[in-house]
Amino acid sequence: AWSRLGNAGTVDGTNFIGTTDNIPFNIRVNNMKAGRIDNLNGNTFFGLEAGNANTAGSFNTTAYGRRALFSNTTGNSNTALGRDALLFNTEGFANTATGSSSLRSNIIGDYNTAYGIFSLNNNTTGGDNTALGAEALFSNTGGDNNIAIGSRALYSNTTGSDNIAIGRSANVFLGGLTNTLVIGSNVLISASNTMLFGNTSVVGWGFGAQATTAAIRVGSNTTNGNGAILTKAGVWTNASDSTKKHDIKNISYGLKEVMKLNPVMYKMNGSNYQDIGFLAQEVKLILPEIIYGEEGEMTMSYGQMTSVLTKAMQELNERLKKENEDLKSEILNLKSNYNIRIEKLELILNAEAKK
Repeated sequence: AWSRLGNAGTVDGTNFIGTTDNIPFNIRVNNMKAGRIDNLNGNTFFGLEAGNANTAGSFNTTAYGRRALFSNTTGNSNTALGRDALLFNTEGFANTATGSSSLRSNIIGDYNTAYGIFSLNNNTTGGDNTALGAEALFSNTGGDNNIAIGSRALYSNTTGSDNIAIGRSANVFLGGLTNTLVIGSNVLISASNTMLFGNTSVVGWGFGAQATTAAIRVGSNTTNGNGAILTKAGVWTNASDSTKKHDIKNISYGLKEVMKLNPVMYKMNGSNYQDIGFLAQEVKLILPEIIYGEEGEMTMSYGQMTSVLTKAMQELNERLKKENEDLKSEILNLKSNYNIRIEKLELILNAEAKK
């Protein structure tokens, strides 16, 4: 027998508290369930009233903390760590709740993961949600496939699905929005099928580079000088500093190539919007350097065509200047010949007059 004041002379691996037959081991406090190790179904509960209503239909379930998985009856493969974690779950499957009152209201929702106090607190039927942070997805009831990372992230979502929010209080304006992506602290998005990066205090984004004074800066470094900038005035610019270039030569394209281009009007497949431009396959035969991608996925850099158009204008200007000079010379010659003929005619008329 085990003494209430402790035992001495126990042998590690020999002496133990528990059962020697095929019966689960139970612990009670004030005659209330406080622990159970179920060797038959693989369930483990520890904490006052943890797994209180669990039945033989449940297996591979673990609950630690007061009233964790309190109402669970047949829900399987659930893990609840913390007071009132998965408190009302009855049949929900494969949920993981870590933190006081995490997934507290879940009843039949499956495959939810909640980490943090009150995370997914009100979820009842929603499934495949992931909440990491205190009160993340707090108000969600039936929304599915949501991901919230950060304290109070997606706090207001109720029935919306397929939303992603990263950042403290990154949120949806309405509880039923779907397919949104919100990144940043205190960012609020107001329409489905949209993305929002940063709150109103954010003035610059950098991708592979510091934004510094730009609104958007896309990767630029001292080695290859690649990159683009969207200025705060809303103008896209490309890296063009001469110190980032080498093997500089005049382009060989000009007016001849421009005259071969075929401007067209068109509508993109799946749209009735009228647009104008060029066909990549045609341009590639003339200016291959400004066409990117393989057949079926070709894109064109309209901006790079500026240098070709500039060269063409310069050539046209030189041609017009030469033609103008030739015309001037021809006019001078005609004028000179005309003056000579006038002089001869005057001499003839004067001679006739003297006769």
